[in-house]
Amino acid sequence: MTANVLTWILKYLHDSTEVLNAVTVIQETLRTSSIISFAFREAVEEVELEGFLIPEGWKVLLLFKAIHHSEEIYPEHEKFNPSRFEAQPRPNTYLPFGIDGHSCPGSEWEAVGEEEGIQYGPFPIPKGGLPLKITHKEEQTN
Repeated sequence: MTANVLTWILKYLHDSTEVLNAVTVIQETLRTSSIISFAFREAVEEVELEGFLIPEGWKVLLLFKAIHHSEEIYPEHEKFNPSRFEAQPRPNTYLPFGIDGHSCPGSEWEAVGEEEGIQYGPFPIPKGGLPLKITHKEEQTN
């Protein structure tokens, strides 16, 4: 998962002309490029939500990506804007690793890995690229 997020981070850093805070860049990258798009849950009791009745036992689809791309929650949601995380987001509006007891157990390690990736990588690559030789499988020797 870290490689995926670091790829997006590098893309956004490349596109940005300003100096950015590593933590807010990670948060905004996870918002715009959600790793976990959705999760299924089961209603443990009957509940009414915004005029809709959800009976006990029904399966509920939580769309984290819909929250992260909501114009109401994140104005100009289509823009990469790390400064929106200079203040703490409202509860249950930023869920890149899921929610509560069902969230990714490695989320803290994930954030550390991405911050290190920004600070210590990427590794320099020669301007002409690295040599690459592609052969048919039959031509390969062991």
